[in-house]
Amino acid sequence: GDSNIGTSLEQFFAGLHDISNLPAEMGPRIVAKKRGEAVAENFNEVARTLRSLKEGLATQARQGVSDLNGLATSLANVNSQLTSSDSGSSKSLLDNRDKLIDKMSKYAQVNVTLDNQGRATIRLGQSIAGPKIVEASRSINISMENVDNRLVYKVGLPGQQTTTNQIINGSLAGYSDGYRTVFETQGEIDELAFSTAQQLNEVHRKGLNLDGNKGGDLF
Repeated sequence: GDSNIGTSLEQFFAGLHDISNLPAEMGPRIVAKKRGEAVAENFNEVARTLRSLKEGLATQARQGVSDLNGLATSLANVNSQLTSSDSGSSKSLLDNRDKLIDKMSKYAQVNVTLDNQGRATIRLGQSIAGPKIVEASRSINISMENVDNRLVYKVGLPGQQTTTNQIINGSLAGYSDGYRTVFETQGEIDELAFSTAQQLNEVHRKGLNLDGNKGGDLF
């Protein structure tokens, strides 16, 4: 449709062609100017959409981190109960433990180790080298920061958090990948807009207006 950058550029170039065929007419110039404004607006609209996508991904990632921290806290509580439970009550606790671990794995891949009481230690990533987010009755929070080009996840106790690259697979990794892709697309669109404006301005400065004077910048 008209909101597509490629389509609006095609229409704009067609308008420039009409001017070259009828250089003394005002009508084609007016049409071409309007189409040029449409090109600029379409670039701006794409930029706004990408900016909104980035903000949305960051919001979803932040909510995901909050949900994962809540699950970690719940699992630490189950671990605490397993420490003091008898065999009769432990089965339901073990079922609850497994459900919590399954939910956690939807946010990020986790490594699980169980002790002889059934208590789970949860680490981020595929191996036991990953940072712990649950150990016995203690949960360790994850946090997230968004910088221009990526989402940064951190793990640790308050004041001791360090960046981790062990958020792999799961929805949190998906948000991070999406955020990076949008950032890269923003750069490509900005470069296209700059190069399009630069080239068209260069051509326009070589042309003449109806008074016989050289044209100025178009964008």
